Amino acid sequence: MTNPFPHKPNELRRLIRTRRRELSPHQRQQAARELARRVASLQLFQHARHIAAYLAFDGEMDPAPLVERAWSMGKEVYLPVLMGHPARMVFAPFEPGTTFETNRFGIPEPRLAEERHLPAQRLDLVLTPLVAFTFDGTRMGMGGGFYDRTFAFLTNPEHLHKPRLLGLAYELQQVEGLVRQPWDVPLDGIATEAGLYPGNDGKTLE
Repeated sequence: MTNPFPHKPNELRRLIRTRRRELSPHQRQQAARELARRVASLQLFQHARHIAAYLAFDGEMDPAPLVERAWSMGKEVYLPVLMGHPARMVFAPFEPGTTFETNRFGIPEPRLAEERHLPAQRLDLVLTPLVAFTFDGTRMGMGGGFYDRTFAFLTNPEHLHKPRLLGLAYELQQVEGLVRQPWDVPLDGIATEAGLYPGNDGKTLE
């Protein structure tokens, strides 16, 4: 576990991103397979029909083995597409053979008509990338705020708690403390290659 103090947020981001980039390709592949095995056994994954994932870059935990499991189980998988200013995410179907185009931030997105996009409220499970996390479900992202803006509706106590947000990370990305901002949307749990951590409600992932 990394102690974030006295690191400032941007310093902590650089530190953790450097450490995960230092993992070898074999270590990354092995970790991704082990994480997929753990997550695939969870009820929140088994019961989910519409699952959002992401394309790993900059050393992020790769959800590809988990996506392949989802496809084999007949689940629908989606990738984020940025829309509007400030950008929020909608979700486009992701299937074998999907073609991509690069958005204004240099991020590959499925090249599909807007009528095939799915709003965030229609998802069952969102596999969420992150830079750092704490055991209580606090997430530090890249700083763009895309996930917090997109899923802000989950902070409304009157809203049905769907989708579930599951952070994917390497164990080395866990830190001892992060300051949760009012606009931060907490995770329902975090999965690493070494274990499963409860999220904001403190309940064990199952």
